[in-house]
Amino acid sequence: MKSSFSNGSGNNCIRLMAIEGGVAVGDSKRPDLAPLRYTRPGLSAFVAAVNSGEFDRLTSG
Repeated sequence: MKSSFSNGSGNNCIRLMAIEGGVAVGDSKRPDLAPLRYTRPGLSAFVAAVNSGEFDRLTSG
């Protein structure tokens, strides 16, 4: 599935893959690199933190 936030070229995305015991996150530009592996609760906690604005200070100028 392609994200609605993608630039359309398909090469600036991350890949989320269901794996046994969790989720793997890979770089679409570097499929040769091993994906990072997370437990479902760990990834859910990260997404909740992003949604709550916990990391906004890292992206603001």
